[in-house]
Amino acid sequence: MTLIKPAGYRNLLGSTENTEKAIKHVKDMFQENLSAQLALLRVTAPMVVLTGTGINDDLNGIERPVAFPIKDMDERRAEVVHSLAKWKRLTSRNPRRRQPYRCWRGRLQRPSGDAGRPWCNRRP
Repeated sequence: MTLIKPAGYRNLLGSTENTEKAIKHVKDMFQENLSAQLALLRVTAPMVVLTGTGINDDLNGIERPVAFPIKDMDERRAEVVHSLAKWKRLTSRNPRRRQPYRCWRGRLQRPSGDAGRPWCNRRP
């Protein structure tokens, strides 16, 4: 893929790394300020759940969830959460949770060259 820059473009922050840091800072600041103004609590949503717990929605009946065995749990099967809708409904019924919240979830990806188990890639 070729990077296309407008004629006369110059990076005002000096480097791509500084630009990426600035973008992250703006995104974080936006989330923090919006959450503060709306009194939202940040909660981390699950990325995987054990198969059969009832937390994962059943998609449309044709699609299959991404599932894998967990070695340290005697090969019990887990599924990647494909929708937070059901988890949010279950969480919102918790009588101890009175404050509105916003969800964050990391992502799963397979390391390059590894056809085995997925691994968690969370941002710091």
